[in-house]
Formats: sequence, C-alpha cells, structure tokens
Amino acid sequence: KAGSTIVFGMHYHPYGKVEKDRSKIGLWFARDAFEYRMHSSVVADPKLRIPPGQRAYLSAGEYTFDEDSEITAMKPHMHYRGNDMEYKVVFPDGREQILLYVPEYDFNWQTNYELKNPVFVPAGSKMIVTAHFDNSPTNPWNPDPEVEVRWGSDSRDEMMEGWFDFRRVLKEKVDPKDLVLKPGEFDHIKPPVGSDEE
Repeated sequence: KAGSTIVFGMHYHPYGKVEKDRSKIGLWFARDAFEYRMHSSVVADPKLRIPPGQRAYLSAGEYTFDEDSEITAMKPHMHYRGNDMEYKVVFPDGREQILLYVPEYDFNWQTNYELKNPVFVPAGSKMIVTAHFDNSPTNPWNPDPEVEVRWGSDSRDEMMEGWFDFRRVLKEKVDPKDLVLKPGEFDHIKPPVGSDEE
C-alpha cells in the first residue's frame, strides 16, 4: 500500500576501503485470498554478558504463542563465541519436543533450517531457545578471551538470537488488502524477551 514503511537492517564492517551499498529487496504481492498469515519472531538475550575465559556460558529465553500456529523454519544467530543452540517447544500439556539442535555452530555458515513438515503448536505453547558460548582461550575463533563480552552488532561482540518463522491458521480465507498494518504496527516481529521494549 502506498505510504507503507519497510524496515530492514544491515551489518557492515569497515576494512579501509570505500564501498557502495548494493542491497536489494524484492516483494511479491498476493493476488488471491490465502489461508495463512506468516510471522517472524526471535528469542533473544540483549542483556548478554559473557565473563572472560568462560568456556560454556549458558543463555536462554522463551516465546509464548498466543494463537494456534505452525512453526515452519528456524535460524540460529550468534557470533564467533557461539557454540551450540537448541530450539525446544513445551506444549500446554507439558510435553516437550526438540525441533532443532545445532551442536557445532559456525558463524561463517549461518543457515535457515526449513522444516519439511510444519510443527503445529497450540496457543499457550512455549518456544524455548538455549545457547552456549565459548569465551575461553581454547576457542580458535575467539577474538579476545580476556574481555567480558556483551550484546552488540560488531562480530567481536555477541548475540543470542533464535529466529523462527511461523504461520497462523486463519479462520477463513482473507483478501490480502484486508491485512494491511497501520503505521507503526509491526506485529510480525515481537520485541526480544528481556528487552526494554518488551
């Protein structure tokens, strides 16, 4: 819709040479009514503080689904000290299901893991993401094991972000023009758990 705002962020690192930004974004517009509304969210730890020399620092967070949904994909994101990440769903009846475990995370091979079959999660289910970080001298990728590491966009800083995509089953097919968000309304991304925006 004319006047809509699209927000996306890019990470850049200077290396002594002027470059041009050649980022592009492509949009595909639905022509027909559809049955699902896609969402992306993230479980994150923006208050992350990894002590110097810590070999297996644990960080965790959770997201509660407020409507029946189907999880379709997951994308772990950490930096050079990221060691492993696990996505687990806890259902309202107490059952647990591990959806993804990345035992040897590699910052250079960030992957979006798309599920062959979406996983149905009823309202009230929780997505729990846990990650471990290695800030010790034994980590060959560690920029500096002698410093406390905090959340930051620079690769020498750290992030614990468990991104995931899910779709909500609509009660009836919806015309795309009826799903336009109001200015400032960004319901597709909820603030990270523990953030000041929460």
